[in-house]
Amino acid sequence: MKVWIQNNSSTPIQLQETPLAGGGEGNLYAIETPNNYQHLVAKIYHPNRRTALRHQKILYLHEHPPKKFAQDSPITLVWPQELLFDEDNQ
Repeated sequence: MKVWIQNNSSTPIQLQETPLAGGGEGNLYAIETPNNYQHLVAKIYHPNRRTALRHQKILYLHEHPPKKFAQDSPITLVWPQELLFDEDNQ
């Protein structure tokens, strides 16, 4: 599966074929390449969940990251770092 990052000069991202997890909104995929993205995961929304409202929500989350936590904090968050699009700009 190939997608492109909106905010990084359209860098191609290669995802593993099999999702790590899935749910009602979409699936989580490990990133194979580039190497500097392998510590991240990609959430790919199901086509029927790709709405204008959800897009606005993701944009808002991306622009308003949470405060940094102490390294020994038990709190773990998954937060959008980049926006991903397929070849159809979806």
